[in-house]
Amino acid sequence: MTANRTTTLAALAALMLLPAVPALAQEGSVTLRGGVKALPDYFGSDSYRVAPTFGLRLDHFRLGGVEIGSPDAQPLDPGFRLRGSFRYIRERDSDDSPDLAGLPDVDASFEIGVGASYVQDNWRMFGDLRYGVIGHEGVVADLGGDVIWRPTEQLTLTLGPRAQYGNGQFTRTYFGVANPTPTFPTTYDPSGGLVSTGAEAGFVYRIDDRWSVEGAARYDMLRGDAGDSPIVERGSRDQFSVRLGIARQVRFGF
Repeated sequence: MTANRTTTLAALAALMLLPAVPALAQEGSVTLRGGVKALPDYFGSDSYRVAPTFGLRLDHFRLGGVEIGSPDAQPLDPGFRLRGSFRYIRERDSDDSPDLAGLPDVDASFEIGVGASYVQDNWRMFGDLRYGVIGHEGVVADLGGDVIWRPTEQLTLTLGPRAQYGNGQFTRTYFGVANPTPTFPTTYDPSGGLVSTGAEAGFVYRIDDRWSVEGAARYDMLRGDAGDSPIVERGSRDQFSVRLGIARQVRFGF
């Protein structure tokens, strides 16, 4: 499944908000990431595409007497953190694959929400909750954890399980069949619940205090009503993705 990810729209939206409170904001920093990603053409597809990927992470923010994070924060520094969570899902066009013949097109979606993580020296746990403000208008939750290995001061490796949940609105949008077609002769109305489980292996290589190279490989298996969808039966329950990018920390102040 399309990995839990931030997008160009998220980065632009966040950066546009920064000047909105010039009288209050004092200083902070964000990490911007850009790169490429290989992922399934759509949820349940057995064919893949390569696309650009972008990310935005809030490292530090100080507003009056309230401070979040640290000026020297790194993504895997020990501690508890709150964060924004974003994901863009491109439109699904029935012309993209013969396996989608007869299904209505699905508009692009943009999910926005919040997340939290707790990190210790050798492990971390995290969760994200998002709502489709544009597109599917469903609710999605991601849970995960990692063991952390730091073979050098510059290189950090992570490995751990992942799980995604979606409500009925989300699963009906991407895994449902509302009307019979020659390709899908019966309707299918999936319920919400567990959508997928899997694992992810990642790395962060710090070039210096501002620049780093990041990458990850992920496997997910579609579960529950999502995995039983006739759309998935024509494709695959097994979903793989790989991403590689470069990140830079940007500091701001008013």
